[in-house]
Amino acid sequence: MLRSSLVRLTLASTRLSRNFAAKKLDGRRCISSSAALQGTKYYYRAIATEHPRGRVIAGDLLVAFMWYWILYHLWYEPEHLFGEFEYPDTSKWTNEELGIPADDE
Repeated sequence: MLRSSLVRLTLASTRLSRNFAAKKLDGRRCISSSAALQGTKYYYRAIATEHPRGRVIAGDLLVAFMWYWILYHLWYEPEHLFGEFEYPDTSKWTNEELGIPADDE
């Protein structure tokens, strides 16, 4: 039983490797995990350098708006990051708390 399974597995892998080699020699796409898109190039292990101009501008605008949003809210609403607290009323502090010596010394 085990031997026949191994024989079938070996035959199947041999057929697959032959088919793969034949496709590779044809010059067609051999990768089945992604579909070829119409009007675009396929990049394998390389960085896609050709981008439509509209997408580049849209990406730049999106990133600029994101940084505007972050920096604006950090500057004008820092309590979101640092928390809110009551400011002390300095007019109620005593001279001793402020470290001022008494007048009669």
